[in-house]
Amino acid sequence: MVMEVEQAVKLAESCMVTPSEETPMHGLWLIDLTWATTGHIPFLHLYRSASGAGAVDDDFFDVARLKAALAKALVAFYPLAGRLSVDADGRLEIDCAGQGS
Repeated sequence: MVMEVEQAVKLAESCMVTPSEETPMHGLWLIDLTWATTGHIPFLHLYRSASGAGAVDDDFFDVARLKAALAKALVAFYPLAGRLSVDADGRLEIDCAGQGS
């Protein structure tokens, strides 16, 4: 028998996170538009994980820690902090200017 457990979801904060360091600023053409045309889902879901002993990391949902980690990740994956735009020739591109995610 499968038992469903309902859990309340709490929105801790909604914000924009920019890269923690300077990133390249340029347009990046979108050659493969498959992923760009499927829509955008502006959510980040985090799930608490218990250790083998059943202890839970109380700092896991520390908003400042999560924002700092995302800002650091956006340095390496800087196109994710860009915006979709159209260049002068009408091509779809990512405007990589560190606007944030």
